[in-house]
Amino acid sequence: MLVGNDSSLKLNDSDTVTLEMGAAHKNQEYRAALLTTSDGIVTYDADNDAPTIWTDDRGALTFSNKEIADQDYTSVQGFANSQVSGYLAVWVPVGASDDQDSRTAALTDANLDDKVLHSNAALDSNLIYEGFSNFQPKATTNDELTNVVIAKNANLFEKWGITSFEMAPQYRSSGDHAFLDSTIDNGYAFTDRYDLGFETPTKYGTDKDLRTAIKAL
Repeated sequence: MLVGNDSSLKLNDSDTVTLEMGAAHKNQEYRAALLTTSDGIVTYDADNDAPTIWTDDRGALTFSNKEIADQDYTSVQGFANSQVSGYLAVWVPVGASDDQDSRTAALTDANLDDKVLHSNAALDSNLIYEGFSNFQPKATTNDELTNVVIAKNANLFEKWGITSFEMAPQYRSSGDHAFLDSTIDNGYAFTDRYDLGFETPTKYGTDKDLRTAIKAL
């Protein structure tokens, strides 16, 4: 994955961006799954018609400001449009199974070194989904409420391989418009720790919607 937040990014002729895939992936063909263009993000669901690039004999994918093999959108540059501000690209091996699971199973061996956190492949393969945005518009119907949408899509999140889910602050914002959080009602500028939408919905739904979403997840 390539990620950048500079919408004016422009590589010089001598600049390159390299993804080290490892020696196990040397001389292997990769194809685009997501690419950023001037019109937004283009998705490729299959190997056919997707731009491709090969790793070298060390397993490195190298990108530049030039198109590769006359394919579109394989150069790295920044864009500003309704879908992305900067650059986003995802590359996957050609021929990879659509339903493969790249997560690593957790170890069952006990750790006796008195350390709280042990970084390992299983922990590092966790995928966290942030289920809200400060600037998402307010719902106009019950079906558009965030927690209602989350509950309906729990199976989709599981299919994506999501392992952890970050929910919005479920409090009701003060609404006094004294600063940003109290203006966009994101749940941070709260004055009542117990108001989770019992009487009327918060920006994200009612207390019942919250319980339903948690159970679904």
